[in-house]
Amino acid sequence: MVWLLLLPVALVIEFFYLDQFGRAAQSTIGAASALLVAWGAIWQFVLVPRSGIYVDELSFGTIFGLGRRKSYARGDAAHVAVKSLYRGRRAPAIPLAIVVGPDGRARMRFSALLYAEDALSQFATGLRVPLVVDSTDVSTTFEQLEKEIPGSTSWAMRHTTAIGAGLAIVLIAVIALAVGLSSGPSHR
Repeated sequence: MVWLLLLPVALVIEFFYLDQFGRAAQSTIGAASALLVAWGAIWQFVLVPRSGIYVDELSFGTIFGLGRRKSYARGDAAHVAVKSLYRGRRAPAIPLAIVVGPDGRARMRFSALLYAEDALSQFATGLRVPLVVDSTDVSTTFEQLEKEIPGSTSWAMRHTTAIGAGLAIVLIAVIALAVGLSSGPSHR
């Protein structure tokens, strides 16, 4: 929730800083920033509270923020594992809950940050499978987790640095294009 307080201050600073590049650059980057803020607010206050995990007599799965369900047959669960994932020296480890099938492959994964440990144990009890919680002191890398439980990490989770670099390049190109177009032709 700190971002909710600091973001307007950062946007005001950004608005005055971009004034030196002209009205077009200021408007373009301001509109992009406003869209990001709106998306963050929608994510935080609308989609996350409406998402969840469920278990019924025949299936289990996830409910996404807009109501879409992804279901699995109840027999596809052998145990629920909670692993602490190492994200680097500067980022704290994140807990990931994984429903593992009888063949050892991941059926479903979701962030355990959104749920108390009691909720995760209720989920496992509802599935009638054991809950295996790893020590939070020992973090597992994405590669180790993928070897241990195949299908437990997505390509995007394993390649966050490449995705971040690609997004940074695209952002720099868009800003350079906006500044270049806003300066207009030079008649010197």
